[in-house]
Amino acid sequence: MEVRRQSEQVSLAVHRLPGADTTTKLDAIQSRDKRYQLLLAEAARLGWPRGFCNDLYLHDRRKLEDYRDNHEMIWVLRENGTHLYPVLCESAGEARYYRQVIEYWSGDDKLNQASNDADRARFYFLSESEVKSITWQEAREAVRVRPADRSPVVDGADRTPESRGTSND
Repeated sequence: MEVRRQSEQVSLAVHRLPGADTTTKLDAIQSRDKRYQLLLAEAARLGWPRGFCNDLYLHDRRKLEDYRDNHEMIWVLRENGTHLYPVLCESAGEARYYRQVIEYWSGDDKLNQASNDADRARFYFLSESEVKSITWQEAREAVRVRPADRSPVVDGADRTPESRGTSND
């Protein structure tokens, strides 16, 4: 009886999440990562992303695995996709790239203008305990280069996205 109840709860939750019901989505909802569950809850609340759902179910999950040790992140949730970036970057070039992507998806960029607020991407600050809605300007300003006197980073987070071979752009 208990197994059936748990299965029904997972099934109900899976149907609330955007995108087709796939094993990837089922795997995602069973993740024990608190930060990832926060992202899933917000995605279910908004019903986004409607397209490119693997950004959420595969790429964001993998990025969080790479940055396990309570790394603060910026999450960009769009109608058709997501982006997830660390707040602390390993280089000025990496930080500049993330800031440019954030500005591009703001809806104010000259190459990507949103005609109404409902179409604009949503920006979030992700910590171990919360996913907090912020402006795109706050997201852009939060991204910075890690101080030089830093401790070693573990779990692959000390490499650039290119050297990790992953990107959800």
